[in-house]
Amino acid sequence: PREGVGPLATPVYVLGLSGDAVIPEAEVRRTADLLGAPCRILEGYSHTPPVEPGWEVIAGDIADWIDGLPAP
Repeated sequence: PREGVGPLATPVYVLGLSGDAVIPEAEVRRTADLLGAPCRILEGYSHTPPVEPGWEVIAGDIADWIDGLPAP
């Protein structure tokens, strides 16, 4: 992470989508790097996953990350 930006005390997960024409993959990875956060790029999705087929995969990925967080 860049000095003075991350890592954060609050858990952050940066999720990008390979077909996103609005937020390029490079910016997703840069954001994760600046925050010192894990990053994942899911293939085959664009900028509007809630209305795309297979949105359950994205929701499951987020749920798995949450489940892996340490208990407060």
